[in-house]
Amino acid sequence: MNLLNDVADDREKGAEIRQNHTALRNVTVQAMSNLLNANIESGLVHAIGLGYHREPQSRAAFMEVLTKILQQGTEFETLAETALAERYERLVGLVTMVGENGELPIAMALTQVVSCNNMVG
Repeated sequence: MNLLNDVADDREKGAEIRQNHTALRNVTVQAMSNLLNANIESGLVHAIGLGYHREPQSRAAFMEVLTKILQQGTEFETLAETALAERYERLVGLVTMVGENGELPIAMALTQVVSCNNMVG
């Protein structure tokens, strides 16, 4: 009976070890992705060798890291585009702001300061 309990305990420990191994792998891949994303030029010089490593697991992990970097890059590009669009909206809102007497004070001030040659572009 004790032998069966030991086997059951070993199975539970094995499942826990596999779960911890998977969590450690995921966290390691995320950490490498963040490090490479922070300094992609320098990081790729040192990490590119993992793509040619003898062990298939190392190559697979490197491909996963590159995939995460590319996914994060597209997220950051979308975020940058959104921020830029919001800035333009705010700028247009400021320039077209109507004053107390129904005039456009900032637009009128710009017409007084900017020469005709610069207004065309």
